Amino acid sequence: MELTPIKRVVVHDTILNLIKEYILSNKLNPGNKLPSERDLAQTLDVSRNSIREALKSMQSQGYIHISHGAGTYVSDISGLIVEKQVFDGRVLEKLLQIREMVEPYAVGLLSMQHPCPDYSELETLLLREAEKNKAEDISDLPNLNFEVELVRLTENTLLYGFYFNISLAWKEFWKKNGSTVLNAAARHKEHINIFNAIKKGQTDKAVKLAKEHLKGVKLILK
Repeated sequence: MELTPIKRVVVHDTILNLIKEYILSNKLNPGNKLPSERDLAQTLDVSRNSIREALKSMQSQGYIHISHGAGTYVSDISGLIVEKQVFDGRVLEKLLQIREMVEPYAVGLLSMQHPCPDYSELETLLLREAEKNKAEDISDLPNLNFEVELVRLTENTLLYGFYFNISLAWKEFWKKNGSTVLNAAARHKEHINIFNAIKKGQTDKAVKLAKEHLKGVKLILK
C-alpha cells in the first residue's frame, strides 16, 4: 500500500490534543514545567521528532515556552479553555466582545510603532484576499487571518495564543452554520482601509475603522 502524508498529520494533531489535555487535566498554570521530550515520547509511544514538532506548534501559538537546556514551560492556558467551550449563539456574542476589545487595541498599538513592524505577511494575506475575490472563491471564509496577523505583530505572545484560538472557534461556528459573516469584497476593502491607516500612523482613524468593521459584524448577529 502506498504511504500518504495523511497519517502523519493525524498523529501530529493527536499529539497536540493529548498535550493540551494533559495541561488542562493536571491543572497546570503558566510557569509550570511539562515532562521532557523523552518522557512524552515514551508515554505516547511516538518519536521524539514528532513530540518536538508538536511542541514547536504549541510554542508558536503561545501556549508554551521552550527554554533550550532548561525544559518546556506552560505560558498560557486561556486559549486551551476556549477550545473546550460548546459553541452556540451566546458564546458567539462573547467571542465578538473579545474581538471588540482585542482588535482595536492591536490596530492602535501597531499604528504607533516606530520603526514599523514587518508587514510582509499582512500584505501577502491582503493580496490573497484580492485574488480570491477576483475568482469569487469564498471556500476558506469565514476566517480571521488578517486580524490574527495584526495581533501577532503586537509581539504579545500570550495575547496571540489566546486570540489564535478565538479565531478557530469563530470559524468553526460559522462553518457549522453554513455561512460567512460579511460580503467578501466589502470585508477586503475594510481590511485595506485599516491597514493603510496603520501604515500612515493614523491611530484614531485606524481604531475607528476597526470598530466600524466589527460593528458591521455585530449588526449581522442581531
